[in-house]
Amino acid sequence: VRKIRKATINPQLSFSLTGEGAHALLDDVSAFVAQKTVRVSVAALVWDDGWRTLSHALQAVDEAAAQGADLVCLPEVCVDAQPETIAGAPSDSGPLVHAFAERAKRSGANLVANLRECDGEKLYHTSVLFGRDGTILGTYRKSHRLPGETMDLGDELPVFQTDIGPIGMLVGTDIYFSEAHERLRELGAKLIVWSTAPFAKRDEFPLDSLL
Repeated sequence: VRKIRKATINPQLSFSLTGEGAHALLDDVSAFVAQKTVRVSVAALVWDDGWRTLSHALQAVDEAAAQGADLVCLPEVCVDAQPETIAGAPSDSGPLVHAFAERAKRSGANLVANLRECDGEKLYHTSVLFGRDGTILGTYRKSHRLPGETMDLGDELPVFQTDIGPIGMLVGTDIYFSEAHERLRELGAKLIVWSTAPFAKRDEFPLDSLL
């Protein structure tokens, strides 16, 4: 299932306060009505063994781009593969990063792909933000975890500029730590992309298994 959603982003308004009633007057009236509409695709992949492959992830990107997506968001560890190097450029990174960069360029959409990253002996769950031209706009390493999780953690919450506005990223159980959202908002993020892995269980009515 691929869900296309429309998001309306209002630009930051500039105003001044005047008079005893402290009425807000817009410096530019057009700023009040100006809006930018973007199409965001949330790609859900089949999570059974053998399905989290590069080919299926690239197919999801193609389907979203065909529907006019400005941004395609893939789930956490969207390809079940060995960790690889993630650098500032696709040419210095592993084959998965290179493949997603090429697909972002071909599709003309911004893309967030979350992959396993190795850096020395450390292993991260890292989201990579690709621009429409296939360049890497930024990366984010999962920075929070719950008991039982074993990945290494990053120590930054960056916000990246894109042609659809400033974007922050979260991964998996980051979502349970409200300070992460608050910090991204303080840094100017207008959109937060949360890549997460679903429970490895088929979506079925519980009573079906009793029949």
